[in-house]
Amino acid sequence: ASTARASWQGEGTRYRVEIATDAGFASTLGRLETTAAQTDLPELPPGNYYLRVTAMDAEGHTSLPSSPLAFELKHDFPWWLLLPALLLI
Repeated sequence: ASTARASWQGEGTRYRVEIATDAGFASTLGRLETTAAQTDLPELPPGNYYLRVTAMDAEGHTSLPSSPLAFELKHDFPWWLLLPALLLI
């Protein structure tokens, strides 16, 4: 699994962050709320994902969700697995 951090600019006092596997957010994987204009995303397996953010003000009014942002998480190869092969050279 890979971790990532998302950040954005906004005027809200709270933000709702949604992650999905499709741009239409029919397959939403998670939703979280934060008071900062950034968040660490949950651990996800390598793959293609979409993120959108909705701002909320102190009275609970929400903005329209942002346009979906596509991103890809790649597999982090553990470099130390190469050590035995390098020792044989």
